[in-house]
Amino acid sequence: MITSNRLLPLLGVMFAFCLLALPAQAQTRTWVSSAGSDGNSCSRTSPCKTFAGAITKTAAGDEINCLDAGEFGRVNINKSITISCEAGTAGALGGSFSGISVETLATDVVYLRGLDISGTGSGVAGIQVSAVGALHVEHCLIHRFNSGTAAGIYFVTEGTSKLFVSDSTIADNGSDTQGGGIVINASKTARVDATLSRVHVENNSLVIKVTHSFGTSTVNLTVIDSIAAGNTSYDVSIFTANGRGTSNVMIDRTSLTGSNVGLRSDGPATTVRIGNSVIFGNVTGVESANGGKLETYDTNQLNGNTTDGSMVPIRPR
Repeated sequence: MITSNRLLPLLGVMFAFCLLALPAQAQTRTWVSSAGSDGNSCSRTSPCKTFAGAITKTAAGDEINCLDAGEFGRVNINKSITISCEAGTAGALGGSFSGISVETLATDVVYLRGLDISGTGSGVAGIQVSAVGALHVEHCLIHRFNSGTAAGIYFVTEGTSKLFVSDSTIADNGSDTQGGGIVINASKTARVDATLSRVHVENNSLVIKVTHSFGTSTVNLTVIDSIAAGNTSYDVSIFTANGRGTSNVMIDRTSLTGSNVGLRSDGPATTVRIGNSVIFGNVTGVESANGGKLETYDTNQLNGNTTDGSMVPIRPR
């Protein structure tokens, strides 16, 4: 018979072995540091080195933070997550790939905050999205993804999703009319609701482009309190071909300046409305093509372009 004095140490040993046998649990908050290691637990006192190392140890719906400024590498996001590094410069180099790739369930929400995402002159996209419920991009710099069709944000979806970009700069991306600052491509029966607020989109091949590749998709885009400047092609280009979806765009308190075309509405299912905005210093201020609707609230300053173009006034009721 084992006495109680002998039983207690034995139980302690058995309990320790059970703890060792348990799988590692994802944490609710993880940390990265320039001095960290992906072999660490990613706790505050034992941080990881990269976002890719930390995301595997972070529970869905929770958060990765940065202890210091550093280069934390590319990351593929496949679940609800927040990466928040506003305390210092948090780099994510794209190289010949995308800096951040997002492919999640339609119910997932992703927050990216305080990141410096650089393509170093090449790269596919700063942020490339193929599926997500909602993506929030806040206080980020996305730049130098400037090879061909590359884009700062390349948002492609076949489902229902939302995009929110605020207080961010997207610059020096793309080198032809297929790439640029922000590209939204909807297909099948997708519905995209996108809002850009206090965003600077500068010196890209184009600023904002909306297309529908096939199907009956819908894109609703709001641009407010933003600047589009110095782009080589279009500032805002909205395109819907026959039978390929519907685009509805509202632009308010925004400057479209110093580009080839300030604002273009192309296709019979495209409606662009603009108010309280400046369209100045472009080769062509505004243009519509193939039945695209371009409407003004008569509160805009459309002048000082080589050719201003014209819009249809929206009469008050």
